[in-house]
Amino acid sequence: GVRRLDDERAPAYRRHGKRHARPAGRTPAVEPPPEPDAGAAHPQERDASQLFVRPGLQHKHLRKLRRGRLEIEAEADLHGMRAREADGVLHAFLDECRRRRLRCVRVIHGKGRGSHGGQAVLKWEVDRWLRQHDAVMAFCTAQPRDGGTGALYVLLRG
Repeated sequence: GVRRLDDERAPAYRRHGKRHARPAGRTPAVEPPPEPDAGAAHPQERDASQLFVRPGLQHKHLRKLRRGRLEIEAEADLHGMRAREADGVLHAFLDECRRRRLRCVRVIHGKGRGSHGGQAVLKWEVDRWLRQHDAVMAFCTAQPRDGGTGALYVLLRG
């Protein structure tokens, strides 16, 4: 009383397609912004979002960071400062966060509206400084509720 089913029938459940692994060597890291020409607006001002990821960071952590789903444990407000002062404050802040073993912090650099010529000088300096700091695993532009293009979420080594 056993009858063989046709193999051509569709399964009774839905199957998700295979996820393809990303090719080796490709990361979502963005190259550092090019140096601006004298007197010209920064070439990336049209696309004001920032993103940096060190190799080895799991995609789920990056996704949570970009969506603002990680708890912000500390914050540094640099906007309105001159570059030299902001550099010292940022490095002291990151060192303190590392000492306290904090994982996710926010750095507010401002949008540059109050600077000479309306250029976001501090924004791109902070971008460069964070890329050079060993404790930084990733950073990205904050969600609008947390400062938007005037702030960054920064993920630190655990």
